[in-house]
Amino acid sequence: MSTELPNSPRADERSQACPAKRTVLTLAVLYLLTATVAFTCGRIEYLNIKAGGRLPRREYRNADPSEGVTPWRVAARRALVKSWFRAHGLEDEDGKPVRPLTAEEQRNLDHILAEAEADGKLLDCVGTFGLLQYPLVFGLFCWSILAVVLAKQPLIRWLCLPATLVAAVCGAFMFYRAYFTSLGL
Repeated sequence: MSTELPNSPRADERSQACPAKRTVLTLAVLYLLTATVAFTCGRIEYLNIKAGGRLPRREYRNADPSEGVTPWRVAARRALVKSWFRAHGLEDEDGKPVRPLTAEEQRNLDHILAEAEADGKLLDCVGTFGLLQYPLVFGLFCWSILAVVLAKQPLIRWLCLPATLVAAVCGAFMFYRAYFTSLGL
């Protein structure tokens, strides 16, 4: 049981220190969430570039948009190599290579395999963190707007504005790239 009076100087110090600690903690969590959202958005954009600009996916069943987007599948490395050899007429009836690849053919095959690997990484990233972006971006945007509106000090308002901007930009990328619908679920 405390013997301090409610109006004592020590009680006033504690009541003033608590909002300051809460503000610092709120800003730390807000910036951590902002960094997570920005990193995920940047990672997806980087992988999208490496995969040859796959997002937003518009591969429809029977080439008819009313049929919906096809499920996103990633080809196995072995299947890609086999189909590449077959398409270029570099295998015999038994499926064995007829001759060694030229330097140009090897570069072409390596490029296709690297793009397919990036496509697989992009699928994994969009299927996990990309879907998590929807609630995170919405929550970050609402929370940062609320913090800007409710903050009593101008400095706190200015410190919350970058989170609002990051949430808006990442939300625009998320909806433009259509993470959810690109999966073809």
